[in-house]
Amino acid sequence: MNKPSDILRLDLSSDDLVSIECLLSKLQTIYKSVEEWTFLEEVRTLTKKLPVTVQDFLSEFQSSSAPVCLISGYQVNDAEIGLTPEDWTKRDSSLPALLRVDLLFVLLSSMLGEVFTWQSEQKGHLINDVFPIKKHKDQQISTGACQPIYWHTEDAFLVDGSRPKYLGLFCIRNSDVATTVGSVSKAVSSLPLKVQKVLSERRFLISPDEAHIEGDSVKHPRVRKAIVERERVAIISREDEKLVVRLDPYFTKCLDAEAESAMKSLVAAIDSDLGQQVLEPGHCMFLKNDLGVDVAVHGRQSFSPSFNGYDRWCLRSRVSN
Repeated sequence: MNKPSDILRLDLSSDDLVSIECLLSKLQTIYKSVEEWTFLEEVRTLTKKLPVTVQDFLSEFQSSSAPVCLISGYQVNDAEIGLTPEDWTKRDSSLPALLRVDLLFVLLSSMLGEVFTWQSEQKGHLINDVFPIKKHKDQQISTGACQPIYWHTEDAFLVDGSRPKYLGLFCIRNSDVATTVGSVSKAVSSLPLKVQKVLSERRFLISPDEAHIEGDSVKHPRVRKAIVERERVAIISREDEKLVVRLDPYFTKCLDAEAESAMKSLVAAIDSDLGQQVLEPGHCMFLKNDLGVDVAVHGRQSFSPSFNGYDRWCLRSRVSN
């Protein structure tokens, strides 16, 4: 698998970086957390203080057919950011270098829409931490490691239009662990119309992953509804000539043989064109997750965690319209 060619890319210039650092330094004196209500009230206005090149780039991404974009060039201070935590509850958000990253990531995410979260995951923190946790290391979950994360669209199990339109990933630390990305539109268009029709019919059940569940206690009513009611869903549909996708093969049950065959065809088509992108510290990636001319699936290679404070560490954001 190769580096994806259909990623829209921006490498921040030295002028961009100076402007960003000045903005973050100012914001750090006003806000102590991205979860402060005053910050959240002002964040859409504050995005206008980002460099014009960044604003134009993210606007271009929204209107383009590209399913993924990548902003590079920001420098994460590894010595000051702190060690990769043992658990997301051990995160020290008061560290100045980490607050700067949080502020920048939420500003960038807010250029695309409203950042939101789920109470059922990491206690509803606006930004989720993605790093290996010992008790999760063998699980099919973002805080695992030893299993590859099978590619998917985020929150595919949600059936009421509340899935994020965009998914953001900001890399703090990495050691050549690749993020897998693939185009759904390319794969779907390569399939026979009969197969596309099956995928557009309510012949599938999708379950949430264990990140939303603590033991037997489901914390959010929409998650609970998805588990209890087990509503049949379609994998693809169309809305105003755009593709709408909910796709998570690992957690999907096909309800008949024809549906299973159609899913296998779609999986094979995506696998055949799946790419890898190694996120480096300071990289910020956004994916069109739910609706667009094209939609991206994403996953992650497996790796052997060391749990020594230097494992892969990314931040994740969910963005609505």
